Amino acid sequence: MKKPVIIILLLLFLYITPVYAEEVSSKNTISGGVSIIWAGYPFYILPGMNVEYERLLINNFTLAVDIGLDGLILSYADLKARWYPWNGMFFTDIGLGIWRQGFDTWILTPVISPGFGWKIDIGKPNGWNLTTGIIGRIFFFEERQIDINNSSVIQDFIIDITAKAFFKIGYSF
Repeated sequence: MKKPVIIILLLLFLYITPVYAEEVSSKNTISGGVSIIWAGYPFYILPGMNVEYERLLINNFTLAVDIGLDGLILSYADLKARWYPWNGMFFTDIGLGIWRQGFDTWILTPVISPGFGWKIDIGKPNGWNLTTGIIGRIFFFEERQIDINNSSVIQDFIIDITAKAFFKIGYSF
């Protein structure tokens, strides 16, 4: 019984609330939201949350700072260059940032994070908006192992790739 009621309320909300593509580029956007991270082998899923500030530089280009927690424990910070190719709601971006490696250590690991998504205005343009998309992350790790038999240190350079889906609610001004 709960599913039909939730679906009807969602459809009613979408019918009453007009949704627009961002017709006029806003100078600033502050948003916060949740994410789901697909990572590792064996395959596992982690929840996350983040806060983002986006600033318009020129017509279709913005610069964003994204700070958050992956797995609600591991912190990260990304600086992103974002491009809106049709001056509308679709965007593609590339981020460069740092991520805290390990649960009990503070080793910072560099991360490259390409992605794409959609920014949809709710109500009037340059007000409340929904942002959703997918980010790929490329991590660069240096792993050190001590070989007890030879009394030597073995260093491995590891590249790890994860995917992250996000959903944010923000305000543009």
